Amino acid sequence: SVEFELTLAEAAGEKSKLESSWQVLGLELKRITPEQFRKKYKTRYRGGLAVTAVRPNSPAAAQGIQEGDVLVGMHIWETVSLDNVSYILKRLDLNKKDPIQFYILRGGETFVGHLSLAPRQTASR
Repeated sequence: SVEFELTLAEAAGEKSKLESSWQVLGLELKRITPEQFRKKYKTRYRGGLAVTAVRPNSPAAAQGIQEGDVLVGMHIWETVSLDNVSYILKRLDLNKKDPIQFYILRGGETFVGHLSLAPRQTASR
């Protein structure tokens, strides 16, 4: 018989998405379930990603993004899932949009800023 470990493939995909946001933006992000988001944040946004760490000297750190903030959008796209962030970072025309506008929630308020994207290279934690 043949056994499949589908959860391992899924975890590898999630890890890749997490590494991409860490390398390019300097953000470690965690999904907030729609239920948790609606309960905690009374806002027009459909969801967001919790910032769990910010890499020193990264584009995110330069813009003052902090642990505990919630990333709700980048440029014209929402950031409800890691898939959303991965899609945004893979866009071919992204370099033409540098810096890229971002939207975060902090303490019930929306803050807007601009991220200059880091070169796509390995950045250790």
